[in-house]
Amino acid sequence: MNLSEKVERGAALLDIMRPGWHDVIDKYTIDIKDPYLCILGQLYGHYANGLAAMWDFLGDEAYRTSGSDFGFSVSLSEQYILSSVLSECSRLKSFWITQIDARRTKVNVV
Repeated sequence: MNLSEKVERGAALLDIMRPGWHDVIDKYTIDIKDPYLCILGQLYGHYANGLAAMWDFLGDEAYRTSGSDFGFSVSLSEQYILSSVLSECSRLKSFWITQIDARRTKVNVV
């Protein structure tokens, strides 16, 4: 699954878990690397709190998932090279802004 698909998956999950989530996010301050300014951080106060909420929501399926599966973070395998992390975080931010804008303007997201 590519990054765009992961973000689509995460946005769809938030649509169910936290309807209206897109209106809470300040898209200009999104910072995937910051536990307070990332998507889950802005919604739940800290990335770890959002991850816990996601795991609670997913129930038995939670043990197989990580934040990176839903585009909330960069996967551990991608974190070994700093330039790769920065590039992936930038791309994730861009994909999240696309999802937010689409929901704010009521455009169907494919």
